[in-house]
Amino acid sequence: MDNYNKFKGVYSSMDWDYETPDEFFFFLDKMFGFTLDVCANIDNYKVSNYFTEEDNALSQSWKTKGRWWMNPPWGREYTKKTGYSIGDWMKKAVQEFMRGNEGACIVSARTDTKWWQNWVKDAPYIWFPKGRVAFIKDGGIKTKPNFPSACPLFVKKLDYEVAMKLKSKGMLLVNI
Repeated sequence: MDNYNKFKGVYSSMDWDYETPDEFFFFLDKMFGFTLDVCANIDNYKVSNYFTEEDNALSQSWKTKGRWWMNPPWGREYTKKTGYSIGDWMKKAVQEFMRGNEGACIVSARTDTKWWQNWVKDAPYIWFPKGRVAFIKDGGIKTKPNFPSACPLFVKKLDYEVAMKLKSKGMLLVNI
């Protein structure tokens, strides 16, 4: 029971500010060249150009000289506080891709949800990393959620080498 109380946000989606682990991000960044982090704060941004909650990335263009990165807020408490849900973030990702702005994100692999069925299905590629991603919380505590992750890749084309690197560390679904 102690572990449940300690990490109840992981089990119940109470928290929404889990940080992407550096090693996971940099693996993807080497292949995609991210230049904008659309869901960040002063403590967890992954590239020097980023939007915070106050910037409201949902109301901004994600046009960048490279590609955008998104680790969206997943929690129910975020939805209660802001009125926005993960579905809003995924819809925005699709809209930005349709405008020619490429990027990638990490989300829970909850393929039965409305937001997945409505928006993730439009990603040209979806990468399912092996194992569970250990997210960072409160300055370094790594926690693994009780569900797998997926990375919808909103890019027009993956070259062969990138596809093989992704496949070496998970399953790659080609959705085009």
